[in-house]
Amino acid sequence: MYEIEAKVAINNRDFSRLQKQLKKEAGFQGKSLKKDTYYDDTQKIYLRVREKDKKTLFEIKVKNIVSGVELNTEIGWGIKDKKKWNQLLNKLGIKPAARKTKKTEAYQLNGFNIELNYVNKLGYFLEIERVVKSKKQIPKAKKELIDMFDKLGYSQKDFEKKYYLDLLQEHRKQNTGIS
Repeated sequence: MYEIEAKVAINNRDFSRLQKQLKKEAGFQGKSLKKDTYYDDTQKIYLRVREKDKKTLFEIKVKNIVSGVELNTEIGWGIKDKKKWNQLLNKLGIKPAARKTKKTEAYQLNGFNIELNYVNKLGYFLEIERVVKSKKQIPKAKKELIDMFDKLGYSQKDFEKKYYLDLLQEHRKQNTGIS
């Protein structure tokens, strides 16, 4: 499976505008709170524990950004005992690099998952994603993703070119003086 996704930083006014537009045009999928812990600050792979809807998942994401569009490969599985899982990671020398809390309103439109997000310490984001099964589907999905952003009032030049983890680490450095 391949994730094709992009995000743009938005302000509170755009968040409200998009809420109204998506309530009219898209299928509302619900609200959620996602608590992610990212491990080891690697440049190619994310290790993440995600808590959502009373479930805990361990995910490995091979990341790649091309022109602001994320083209990721992801696998994951459920964890029954988060405390023991964290103990295992710690024993393996894998330490938390950052934590992210994201409040999400999710919508579905034309095969895309569309999220209006508030990420603690970073602000509001519009995130759009499609999952495809084969590499051959990526170019078409990427074009359709860009078209979906255009429909919502954003162009590819607006895409955030960094992952949330990178943005959180930059925020921490700016606010603590760590370099």
